[in-house]
Amino acid sequence: GDAREATNEDSLADKEGMRAANQDLLAANDELTNANEKLSHVNESALADKEGMRSANEDLKAANEDLHAANQGLEAANEELHVAHAQLLVEKGELTNVITELSNAKENALTDKGDVRSANEDSQAVNEAGVERLRLDAVQMRGDKTLLI
Repeated sequence: GDAREATNEDSLADKEGMRAANQDLLAANDELTNANEKLSHVNESALADKEGMRSANEDLKAANEDLHAANQGLEAANEELHVAHAQLLVEKGELTNVITELSNAKENALTDKGDVRSANEDSQAVNEAGVERLRLDAVQMRGDKTLLI
């Protein structure tokens, strides 16, 4: 009977050991489940971050395209300014030519005015000389008449 009792005790001890081992396995399983849930949350967070980065990357690409378009617009406007500047330089040159022509015309007009004044003075001198000559002739004619009488 002792052998059977000893075997029973061994069997109970084995059952207790198995029960304790089972408890340890259940506890380890709970810890693994908790760790798995934490990893799952980390993974979801990482996926959300990845999606956020993808979305931010798309936004950056769109912004870059907008900047590129704006840059092309600025380059076109700059080209138009260059053309307008060149046209202004041409017009400035033309205006400078017109101003020079007007200045020359003014000088010529002043010269002509001086020539006319000089001609008028010469004409006046000739007229005065003619009047003087006529006066002298009249005096002489009066004198001749006196001699005739």
